[in-house]
Amino acid sequence: MNLYGVISKGLLAAGCLFFAFILYGDGDAGFATGALALGALFVYLAWRDWRRPRPAPGAAPAAAAPPTLRTALVTCGILLALDVLFFGAPALGMYALIALVVWLLPRILFVWRTPELRRHRARVALVTAGFLALDLGAYWVLDEIAQRRVASVSDALDRYKARHGAYPQKLQSLVPDYLPEIPAAKSGLVMFGDVLYLYNDGAPGLMYVTFPPFGRRVLNVETRKWEFVD
Repeated sequence: MNLYGVISKGLLAAGCLFFAFILYGDGDAGFATGALALGALFVYLAWRDWRRPRPAPGAAPAAAAPPTLRTALVTCGILLALDVLFFGAPALGMYALIALVVWLLPRILFVWRTPELRRHRARVALVTAGFLALDLGAYWVLDEIAQRRVASVSDALDRYKARHGAYPQKLQSLVPDYLPEIPAAKSGLVMFGDVLYLYNDGAPGLMYVTFPPFGRRVLNVETRKWEFVD
């Protein structure tokens, strides 16, 4: 593997590790798992480049089949499905953004004098950018839905208070008279999707995780104002 390959893949791994530390630091096992996974990925990429056949000194390079976008499309599709259905936020999209800035774009400049390869890498970068746009758009839609669901629980709390003179101590007290069930802020296979009830006598709050594992958003039931916890 050439020096550029080592530097680009090392920077990509370092950027992903930095982002993983921000999300899953504090000694959490998730960071250790992510670090091992990234290390294994780097070793695999280095081994693949090392095993790639190279022409003998003075020999003309063998003609290679033009690369396709299939791998990029499949990978971005899988990442988009995971972010939408599992995380409910562009968690994997952030890694793709790091790869786009640190790895893909510099690789386009590196082969500027090789038009076919340059065009291929530019197309891969465009596919990645399109995936990021879809990922962010899906996150915005899911977050709008989550806020509406939380607001519906807040409406039910107001109706409960109007009838009983005080807020309930548990959200399950709203079922079934005020709500058929307590909705999840983000449904499906999403992580951290439940609506959490922060009870107090004066102004209770409803909290959900907009970007796991942090990014917690709280709705003040009395004032109907949103605020971020972290």
